[in-house]
Amino acid sequence: MPTVFLELYLAHTLNSSGISVQPQARTRQNQKGPALFTANPDVGIEATVPGLGTGEDAMEYPPMGEAYDVPVDSFILRLRSAFETKARAMMKYIQTGSIQPGQAT
Repeated sequence: MPTVFLELYLAHTLNSSGISVQPQARTRQNQKGPALFTANPDVGIEATVPGLGTGEDAMEYPPMGEAYDVPVDSFILRLRSAFETKARAMMKYIQTGSIQPGQAT
């Protein structure tokens, strides 16, 4: 669910900044291509929210109202994993023609 919120937030922010977000006809059965497309500039945007992970390097939600240290190595691993997953998705979009080679993403 957080990724859906991020997509909505990005779409609203882009529209508020004067960047036209192109409507996408997407259903659960037809999810092809990036989450958002903009015109002028022509960009495909894929939103992601890294997960907490599993195993020894999994992150936990911090305690509310307390100071805490951010586990930097685990955080970087979560970001790397999210970027790698989205990079694979973008390559698939290029292979299927949802986005064109060289198109900004």
